Parts: sequence; C-alpha cells; structure tokens
Amino acid sequence: MPSTFWGLNIATSGMNASQIALNTTSHNIANVNTTGYSKQSADITAAEALRVHREYGMFGSGVTVVDINRARESYYDVKYWNNNQNYGQQEVMHYYMEQIQLHFNEFGVSTTGFSEVYEDLFNALDELSNAPSEVNYRNVVIQHASSLTEYFENISINLQSIQEECNNEIKNITGRINSYAEGIASLNEQIRILQMNGGEPNDLFDKRDVLVDELSKIVNLNVADVLSDIGSSSYRIKINGQLLVDGDSYGELTVVPRTAVNKRNEEDMQGLYDVVWKTGVSFDEYHAETGGELQGYINIRDGNNDAAITTEAGAHLRGVDYKGIPHYLKQIDTWMSEFAYKFNSLHVQGQDLGGNAAQPFFILKDMKEMTIDEMNDLAANDGKTLVDYIKDNMTADNCMVNPAILSNPYKMATTYNLTEGVDSQDLVQDFVNIRDDRLYVAGTAQDCFQGIVSTIAIDTATAKSMETNFDNIGKAIINQRLSVSGVDEDEEAMDLVKYQTAYELAAKALTVMSEILDKLINDTAV
Repeated sequence: MPSTFWGLNIATSGMNASQIALNTTSHNIANVNTTGYSKQSADITAAEALRVHREYGMFGSGVTVVDINRARESYYDVKYWNNNQNYGQQEVMHYYMEQIQLHFNEFGVSTTGFSEVYEDLFNALDELSNAPSEVNYRNVVIQHASSLTEYFENISINLQSIQEECNNEIKNITGRINSYAEGIASLNEQIRILQMNGGEPNDLFDKRDVLVDELSKIVNLNVADVLSDIGSSSYRIKINGQLLVDGDSYGELTVVPRTAVNKRNEEDMQGLYDVVWKTGVSFDEYHAETGGELQGYINIRDGNNDAAITTEAGAHLRGVDYKGIPHYLKQIDTWMSEFAYKFNSLHVQGQDLGGNAAQPFFILKDMKEMTIDEMNDLAANDGKTLVDYIKDNMTADNCMVNPAILSNPYKMATTYNLTEGVDSQDLVQDFVNIRDDRLYVAGTAQDCFQGIVSTIAIDTATAKSMETNFDNIGKAIINQRLSVSGVDEDEEAMDLVKYQTAYELAAKALTVMSEILDKLINDTAV
C-alpha cells in the first residue's frame, strides 16, 4: 500500500513530465530556422506501477519521461547524400563548361566569329590573286593570318587558365575534406562520451549530419553507424572505399605536383596535382565512384574523352571519360597544326619575289629568333623535314607567322615558278582552294571548328540539364526529410497548449491532494 502522500508524488511527476515536454517544444520553436535541426519530442510513458497485494493488484505511480527522441529517417539521409554528390559534380561541370564556351565566344572564336576571321583570310587571298606582286595585298593576307594564330593562342591560354583554376580548386577541396573529417571525428568523440554516460546527444547528432551533408557534395561517401555492445556509436565514413573517419580518428589528404615525366596528357600544364593521403597511401582520385565536386573538377581538368595515356615515365594510365580541357586543347592544337601544315606544304614549293625558295609561312614561336638554316638543322636532327617538324610540334599557343615574312612581305610566295612573272598567282589559287579541302576527318577547316564549338554547346547543355535535374531531386528529398524531421510551427503551437494544459491539470491535482491532506492532518478529530 502506498503512503498517504503518494498522490503528491503522482501529481508532481505529471508536472515534471509536462515541464520537460514544454521545454522540448520551446527548444523546437527556438530552432525552427536552424539548418539541419531535427524535431525533438519527449517520450512520455506511465511510470512503473506498484504491487499492493489487493484485488486491483497494481497501483499507478504517475508518469515518467523515458527519453528525448530525435525525429530522423536515415533512409532520406542516404538518398540526399547520394543525390548531393551528383549535384555537386554537375554543378561544377556546368559552371566550367559555360566558362569554356564563354572563352571561345569572348575572343570572337565562336561559330560566327571564327567564320568572320577565317573568311577574312581567304577574302584577302582572293584579293591577292588579282595582284600578287602588290605589297599592300600581301600585308593584308599576312595580318589576317596573324590574327588567326592570335585567336587560337587566346583560346589555348584561356583553356589552360581554366585548367589551372580547377587544379587549385582540387587542392582547396582536399583542405575542405580534411576540415569536415576533423569536425566529424571531434563530434564523434563528444557523442561517444555522452552516450557512455547514458545521454542522448541529439543536437550533436544534428551538427554531425550537417557536416556530412556538406561533405557529400564534395565527394561520394559511404556512412556506417553501428552501436557497440556498450551502447556507444561507431561512426565511420569511407570515400573511394578508404576510411576517412573512424570514430574519433580521421585521415588527411594532401596534394603532390606531377613532374614533367608524369603528365597524364601531353596538353597538360606543368605541376598539376595528384591527391594522396598524408600517410603516402594512394588515394586514386580517378576511382569510378569518386563523385561530387572533386569528380567535376577532375573531369574538367583531366578529361581527355577516355583516350589511352602513357606517361613519359612509361606508366599506362586509364583516361578520363569526359571532354575536358585536355580534349579541347587537343582539338584546337590539331586544327592549327593541320591547317598550318597544309599552308606550309604549299608555300615551301613556291618562290618569293626575289626568286628564292620560300620558307614555311607558319613556324613555332620557339623558332622566331632562328635563321632558316638553324630551323632546318633542328628538324634534321630529329630526322624530319622542316615542315613535318613544325607540324609535329605545333600547338595552338605556339604558332606564328614567320617573322621573316612579317618583316618583309616580298618573302611570301605567290607562285611556284617566278619565270611565269611576278603576277603569276597559281600558288595563291591553291591557298584559296584550302578553304574547301577536307583537311580533317570532320571535313573542311570550317566544318572541323564548328564541330568543336557544337560539341562544347552540347556538353554545356547536358551539364546544365543534369544539374537542374539533380537540384530538383535534391529539393524533393529535402521536403521528404523535412516531413519527418522538420519543425512545424503550427504543430509546436498546439503542443504548447497541450502541455500547458497538462501542466495546469497536474498542478490542480497537486493542489487538491494538498487540501485533502491538510484536512486529514489538521482538521480530523479536532
């Protein structure tokens, strides 16, 4: 049989439970706009009843708060993390594909701009065919040819600038991953200590989930949260199949610059970074499941359309199956070298106005201080003709009109045989015919360049579409997650009223019990 004062204990337990529920509701309301906060609720249940050895058997002992629960569904978390890494990847790729497209357009080398520059050169050649010996017509051709090389140089330099920017972002990403890993590991330790002492650190769980949300945009991750036999959490995060976080310990990434012999693509800048663990273990940023922003930067920086790679060091590497900077640099290098080769092959067959054998019209910038004999010697040492040597070593940023021709337009050849007269224009006519020659697999020079620009436009549109799709999916998942863990202001307002009423009723019960006991103790048998 409980004591005479048992009713006071029951009423007090009701007040305490209602107070805890009110505090929890207030906490929810205070964090209604807190990023990553999950709704909390008091788990209230009847206290353990007492055996009283009477016909009714058990005697109620009030109410107790078992736990403060956090409303969270791990299923939606995993869905969000998987989608977020796809969104992060496509967001980066969309941004930089637009930059690539912009740089092509910015310098007039778009479909329209290129056509204008290209046609200007051939229109000037048409004019030259009417009066091949006129220096003014020669100068116009030479200047338009220089403009063409400058356009391609600008494109190449700006593509390399994007590659360098992506390279720096990869370095920054390793720092961000390390920072998130450190923060998650620190929270794991705090959570473990509280759980060992019987606590349920809901707010720390939320903080950890926010960090994992942000990390999931950077790199694809796998999360495992296993409770040990003693009730503590063993929280692990893997990236690329390797442990990043294991409880309160974490790994750190760093970058190391490649040497010249370890370049993945011939077109790459010097000193691009490889990502490794600080312990020296390989990270393999080219893993099929890298994902996230890191994957996006790698695709743009190293994407070579899955071309096979053999480094100067002899290593055989898999390509990156995306049309990134190396792919487009290769395309414009090929365009420039093939066009210059065709022009040079014709030009060296002609004679200048002095009756001398013509020099190559286009040369490498590295040769601009050389004499023609020094150029020929350099090519001969490589076992090639000068025209072939120039073609094999030409890039879009290393091509220029021969300075000898720039300074003396009469050194430009317009005929194969000067004995036909200074106004013979048979060679000029062959230059004009280059416009319609199928120099490339894609067709004419203009067809080839338009194909490059079209590919960029398609890749940009694809990345934009994918980014939009994953963004929309992410928003839908967020809404689903909020339906479980979000704080609803109307619901919390109703809970305030509900728990306030419960508190007042418990207080009323306490008052009634107090009055009864006062009558019993002070007024009975008086």
